[in-house]
Amino acid sequence: RQALVERGGVPGVFVLSEAGEARFRMVRAGKTSDTRVEILSGLTGNETLVLGDLSAVHDGSPINPFATTDKHR
Repeated sequence: RQALVERGGVPGVFVLSEAGEARFRMVRAGKTSDTRVEILSGLTGNETLVLGDLSAVHDGSPINPFATTDKHR
């Protein structure tokens, strides 16, 4: 749920590109709980999502990943 953002009224997530940049990806959300959101479309399942304080992140922002996890797969 912490990965879901809204930009210009459009729900989406930021996906880490191979070039190390945040890329905004529109998604369609389904059921939600306190900690999870079902994503109905917009992701394939192999993407690395950008998490953290996303208030200043925009499409093309450079991202310096410091850790990865498969905790929610």
